[in-house]
Amino acid sequence: MKRLIPLLLALIAILTLTGCTDEISPATGNTYFISVALDYYNSDIRYLKCTTHDQYGFYRQLLTLDEDIIPYLFLSYHGTQYVLSPDGSNPANDTENAYYSKVALTELSYSTSSWDSESILSYISELRNTVTEDDLVIFHYSGHGYYDGSLVVGKDSTTSTGYDSISPTELLNVFAEMEGTKILFLDSCYSGAFVTENVLGSSSVYEEAASSSSLDVFASASYFDSMGNSFELLSTGLNRNDPDTYVFSACTSNQEALDKWESLYPDGTAELDMFGVFSHYLLSALGYDPINDEPHSVTGYVTLYGLYDYVWNNMLKYLRNNYNTPQVTLSPLDVLLF
Repeated sequence: MKRLIPLLLALIAILTLTGCTDEISPATGNTYFISVALDYYNSDIRYLKCTTHDQYGFYRQLLTLDEDIIPYLFLSYHGTQYVLSPDGSNPANDTENAYYSKVALTELSYSTSSWDSESILSYISELRNTVTEDDLVIFHYSGHGYYDGSLVVGKDSTTSTGYDSISPTELLNVFAEMEGTKILFLDSCYSGAFVTENVLGSSSVYEEAASSSSLDVFASASYFDSMGNSFELLSTGLNRNDPDTYVFSACTSNQEALDKWESLYPDGTAELDMFGVFSHYLLSALGYDPINDEPHSVTGYVTLYGLYDYVWNNMLKYLRNNYNTPQVTLSPLDVLLF
């Protein structure tokens, strides 16, 4: 698969920021971006302030990295549901005094449209007929996560949990049936539950680490430092159901990811309050300027483990060890995104 590169080459590219022009070349396929962001405004579910702006930042930055990106964005903002699709209509006219409505809903071609968890899964399933092995599919979620990691889309009294949600099994299974390389960016509580058994280990590695008093020494603390032990696991024959799906989650399966930064900074640092903690650092890794809220082009290559390494090393240790301990699917090959 063209997007997979030996980890050693990926590390060299990350360290030099120049890449290996002969050995590494971006795939020629299409890039699809599916995003779900909800603020749960005026509902029985706790309001989240930064999630909708997370989506805005990710779409703008990915569009900067690939101007031909094909988007499908599900947005629930201030009690109204919107969809941005490749054939989207004129922007919705939401004039409430809120930052996201003034910027995103007037700049991007959102149209009002009702949707639920079934709608999201159906769209991903239908995309299977379009995506080829050379394509890249990026799925992004910013919203609440249930205790089992499920992505909470709304309320539903007919379910055992009382929520309309997408379980880790449901989402991973629908992506497993799709060709191409699939990357899942999940900014939600308990999202580490999506990092299931893979070619180098299992989620129990992360669960054990989460209860450790010294998170900096656990296997995934630094991806490259962990490779020696991880390759030993490779020989045990563990294998993921879908070798082309990779998850990068905000936290472990036991943690609650942070949305609003003011809970940590009582004096209120406004410029750090537009994005959730994980999204703030991941956007920075992608080249976005979250302080000035501006997308930027990048020099060199963007790879999955390059993103992970940036987030791990730049996130405040207090946040990383107590709230947002990022998790990633382990693989002997890095994934070239852009």
